[in-house]
Amino acid sequence: MGFLKGYSPGGKGELRMVAPLAGLGLFLAEIPIGAPDFSLYLVNPAHINTVTQEKWDQLEERMQRLGILQEDLVEKFIRGSGNGGQKINKTSSCVYLKHTPSSIEIKCQLSRSREVNRLQAREELCRTLEVQKAQRESAGRQAAEKARRRNRPRPRKVKEQILRSKRKQSGLKKMRSKPISED
Repeated sequence: MGFLKGYSPGGKGELRMVAPLAGLGLFLAEIPIGAPDFSLYLVNPAHINTVTQEKWDQLEERMQRLGILQEDLVEKFIRGSGNGGQKINKTSSCVYLKHTPSSIEIKCQLSRSREVNRLQAREELCRTLEVQKAQRESAGRQAAEKARRRNRPRPRKVKEQILRSKRKQSGLKKMRSKPISED
């Protein structure tokens, strides 16, 4: 990964992307030159990223592997809300995405750019479907393993122990019974 350079909010120092933070779409940035009393910022790259054809191609390939068809997606652009001032409230850059076969709904407003939000909403949909697929596969493996353990024959020593326990219990039950009178 290359470094992205920019300037700190105070106008001093150089901003350099260091490492992505897992799953959050955030990057840890360090400001080495003339930084005030802090040296780390969290930067959301959504304001910086642009959507390239290469990214769309990679996403389409990923969607194809998961069996997601464009016809199965309902996409709407709605007005944003929250921080960002008037601009976010006046533009329809928030993306609402629904995958009809699975009824998964995604709402993405990470960026002010509609195209970046479209890409990120689809990526989130892919992540969600991958997690569901992994959970189903894991549950299937666990069920098969449980059935295998249940159906395997018991070891010889375990059988002997069970028989000893049954004989002991049988003896205790006989002792509790009424004595038989011999008339």
